[in-house]
Amino acid sequence: MVKDVDDFNLWTLESVSITSQYPEVTDEGVKFRADNDWAVNWGIDSWPQGVGSLGGPNIPTVEGTYGITFNSSTGAYLFGDVLPSTQDIINPSQIKVFPNPASDILNVNLKALELTGAVQIRIIDITGNVVMLMTKDARDLSDLNISSLSSGQYMINISNSDYLIGKRFSIIK
Repeated sequence: MVKDVDDFNLWTLESVSITSQYPEVTDEGVKFRADNDWAVNWGIDSWPQGVGSLGGPNIPTVEGTYGITFNSSTGAYLFGDVLPSTQDIINPSQIKVFPNPASDILNVNLKALELTGAVQIRIIDITGNVVMLMTKDARDLSDLNISSLSSGQYMINISNSDYLIGKRFSIIK
């Protein structure tokens, strides 16, 4: 998995295929572990998302190809859709999200990308749930009303058919 440059606890894997290689094994599943050592591992009996506990049970899986996000400070994980191969992942440093932490308004600056047209905005909480979903014109994307969201850690994903940009932010009320 790849460590996020802005949050050393956030790990992602763009694409992994899960298959049943050993049908005779009855406790198949996966776990997240630290430094290739089983002494520190996270798991829970929940698919496709959850909050694993240290030393928890294997995470049951469904065959398929997934993108994975894992937060090693909370144990939260999400097995999600794999990005289309035509979609480029943009470095989070190319967008500005402020203030961070925010309370009621989150400012988003995409000027470095010169992105135009309709974009989909998803705000995802730490457990992987999409808590806000909207479509806006990239030129009109400057501030988002987040007053309905609780204090916590979030990820904003901005995408169109060509690009995906993700950035972490916090809300403090």
